[in-house]
Amino acid sequence: MDQRHQEYIDYYRVRVKKYENNQIYENSLKAEQNILRVISGAPTLEEFKTAVEKDKPRIQCAIALIKDQELARKKRFTELNEPVRRLSADKIIAVVDTMNSDTELIQTVGNINNEVNVRISVDLLVEQFMSDTTALENIEVWETAEVPGEWHNEVKRD
Repeated sequence: MDQRHQEYIDYYRVRVKKYENNQIYENSLKAEQNILRVISGAPTLEEFKTAVEKDKPRIQCAIALIKDQELARKKRFTELNEPVRRLSADKIIAVVDTMNSDTELIQTVGNINNEVNVRISVDLLVEQFMSDTTALENIEVWETAEVPGEWHNEVKRD
């Protein structure tokens, strides 16, 4: 076995260990174990390269990692009752398994996050409008309140 081939095997063994015993990264663990199996099963570095290009286990690792992260976000935003923030995770989980390349994965996730970030911004603006509405209502009440004559000058001054 070529030294570089052995270094790849050692590298992917470390990656597998990173995800072991971590419930959040179950998909990543399986994907990393698969790529380690593919690399370890190839008798030569050239055959390893062919197997990696053919079966695309590298993209499967990326998909698995994103899926695990989004499942964790979905769970957390569900617990926090944040449906707008959870939208991104829902949309990414729905399409991530259909991705075929790094570029497609990056673009799709980026586009979904950008779209949902607009919704999150609007959601945050609503909170501002609520306090603005209260302030406007208070001003209206203060300006239209019936007050005794001796207080008119003081009310108009404030």
